[in-house]
Amino acid sequence: MKTYSLRQPFVLLLAFSLMVSVSSGRTGYAQKDDETLIKEARAELQTLLSAPPPSGSTPEASFKISLVSARQKLRDLLLQKKGLLRGSIRTYKTPPVPPRLTLRPSSRN
Repeated sequence: MKTYSLRQPFVLLLAFSLMVSVSSGRTGYAQKDDETLIKEARAELQTLLSAPPPSGSTPEASFKISLVSARQKLRDLLLQKKGLLRGSIRTYKTPPVPPRLTLRPSSRN
């Protein structure tokens, strides 16, 4: 009975991950905005952190791998958003290009 209670959080976690991946596959045609993706990644990370396995247990290694993966996903999304924001700031800060001056050949004889 004790092994069942240790496996239950991971079964729930796998079921949750499967639901998220299936639901994101259905809405694959509609692009999600950055904020929605970041909120989903944070929720996934919080779900993982809410039910960690006991230390020293067998599923602890797979939990750590899932945790690292979720953190990297959130980090990548935040860095992507940061890069997009910096790009838009650069767009607003770039000075306008001055008009080109064309030199006409002089008519010296």
